[in-house]
Amino acid sequence: MSIVYRTPGPWGPSSVTEDLTPNQVDNNFWELVQQIAAKAVQGVGIANIIVVGNQMTILLTDHTLLGPFTLPVAAISFRGEWQPNTDYLANDIITHGGSTYIVLWNHTSAATFDPGANDGMGHDYYGLLLQNAATTIPPGGANGAFLRKLGILDYVAQWTTAALGDLSDVHVTSPAPVTGNVLTFSGGVWIPAPLAAASIALEQLSDVIIMESPALASGQLLTYDADLTAWINAPPHFDVTVVGPIPGELVMYDGTKWVNTLNANIPVKTGVNVVGALTLDYSLGSVQRLVMTNGVTLNAVINWPPAGQLGRLLLEIRNTGAFTWTWPTTWRWPGGSVPIVSVNGRDIYAVTSFDGGTTIDACVIGQNYL
Repeated sequence: MSIVYRTPGPWGPSSVTEDLTPNQVDNNFWELVQQIAAKAVQGVGIANIIVVGNQMTILLTDHTLLGPFTLPVAAISFRGEWQPNTDYLANDIITHGGSTYIVLWNHTSAATFDPGANDGMGHDYYGLLLQNAATTIPPGGANGAFLRKLGILDYVAQWTTAALGDLSDVHVTSPAPVTGNVLTFSGGVWIPAPLAAASIALEQLSDVIIMESPALASGQLLTYDADLTAWINAPPHFDVTVVGPIPGELVMYDGTKWVNTLNANIPVKTGVNVVGALTLDYSLGSVQRLVMTNGVTLNAVINWPPAGQLGRLLLEIRNTGAFTWTWPTTWRWPGGSVPIVSVNGRDIYAVTSFDGGTTIDACVIGQNYL
């Protein structure tokens, strides 16, 4: 026997389209009475409890749903570092001295922090969640400094600059160092000693060879010999003459010796006055001198040697005023920055290519040397 419904609803579609007869109404009542009686004998229990977030729903064994019910949730608030004379509520989270605490009882904090503080009636204010005070690293410290332990207590340290005496095999306290001392190795440790007591001959060094030919003579220099991987005695070179050097000077060869000068005499023909757009022709020479008489935009360099051969171009650019020289954007400069041509000065640039001019590398040789 089933229940007869007159209208559609949560129970489903209607069973009949006309009004229920007295017999159908009585049958419906009888069906419900039987179901209630059966459940009373059987008993109804909890089949499952479902919790989603703070919502709880109870499923009974007769498939009845109870709920959802809203569950109470503790409100936790992160308050940061503990502050004096501040109102705190239960479940507030605070930190102090590297440790983390939860507030257990509403209160106003004292002037100083006490992890065992209470209201005198058995209500502790704080509960320890995480203890970390002993292992914190002190803030600050200079570049290159290290942590030094202070005393016998653990985790008490400060940032310190390293000193020679910090090394385990260096003893600089006995004998106490004085002006002019050097470190000498003695009995497994290095100690300060007078220079005379620690003197050593140059030829005793492992990378120094005093040659018999040429014989050691007055005026000789110590120069490095790559074949011998050692420093050897050799006569000085007399092809360099420096007279009263001043900032910005270069060393140039005058045909017989090297001398200091403010002029870089690049071996090229007469300089070319340039203005506006410019395309350099490599075939005109690998060293070119240009004199700017107005703003210049360098378009390209043509007639490079074929790919696979090194093409090198030296440019001397003289700016006769406050003019702007614009380099091609495809050129590559060390570090990515493009130098600005000096106003009323001379600059020298080296331009190279290994692939016929497709890739251009450029760098500065001399900047504003006159």
